[in-house]
Amino acid sequence: MINSEPPLWIIAPLPEDLVLWQLPWCEAAEGKISVNRSKFTNLEMAEVIVDAMPLCLSRLTATEVGRKLTAGKIETFLCDLPSSSEEAIGITPGDNLASARHIHEINRRLLLLGQLVGESLSATRTVWLPSGKLVDFPWFRQAAGQYIGGGAFPALLRTTVTEVRTGHFVTRGLDYFAGQEIRLTTSQDCDLAAASRHLVRIIEDITTNGKIVTPGLSEGCTQGETLIYTPSDDLAHVDVSIAIDAVNAEWASLQPQTKPRWAPLRGRSDRRARQIARNCR
Repeated sequence: MINSEPPLWIIAPLPEDLVLWQLPWCEAAEGKISVNRSKFTNLEMAEVIVDAMPLCLSRLTATEVGRKLTAGKIETFLCDLPSSSEEAIGITPGDNLASARHIHEINRRLLLLGQLVGESLSATRTVWLPSGKLVDFPWFRQAAGQYIGGGAFPALLRTTVTEVRTGHFVTRGLDYFAGQEIRLTTSQDCDLAAASRHLVRIIEDITTNGKIVTPGLSEGCTQGETLIYTPSDDLAHVDVSIAIDAVNAEWASLQPQTKPRWAPLRGRSDRRARQIARNCR
């Protein structure tokens, strides 16, 4: 069953008579996609094949878009909210890819389709729903293009970092890839930008290797720092603290120097998805 809430939304002024399996595709889409017209009888949905990977399009009304964007859980980046008349095309991994959404090849095709849909429909904005991030479409197109070309997943799109109280920060968006979010505790003079720098490497480790399942230590991003990892009992969160003063550094030095362990990212569709991904290289 297709997830009722697509992770990627392409916001644009859509024609009222738009049929998803008859999108006015831009020239860049030629040879990169094919549309499976027999998958859905509902004209509000369509299956698009990108490099042998099935992805699903769905249409979201202006009311649905407005309700989501004004619910208080969306952060804007380099843009403001769209006009009240704009609708969206949602993009979701196909059924056989749904539990392998952590694989980079799949995410690259997902964002590639987002690029092509946006260029075809003169999109204005993009939402990456797992992180609650609303961005300007030209920025998304550029960031996605770097990732599609082999770069890292756009961190500003993938994850939102919020300071919940002084020195305490939480991520949003990692759960989509690995089933785990980070809770970072720092000194009280650490601002959001500094906390984000600490989190970049940890986020990359988790999205690449899977959730952290055992306590452990690792070096921080500056000399003399030690990161201390403590996963929650249900593994839904990992608490990370930074040992920087003499007392904490001495405590950390007395602990077993064990790096945290990650749970390999696996899903019911993982083997099939990796086979498809290998065929696309």
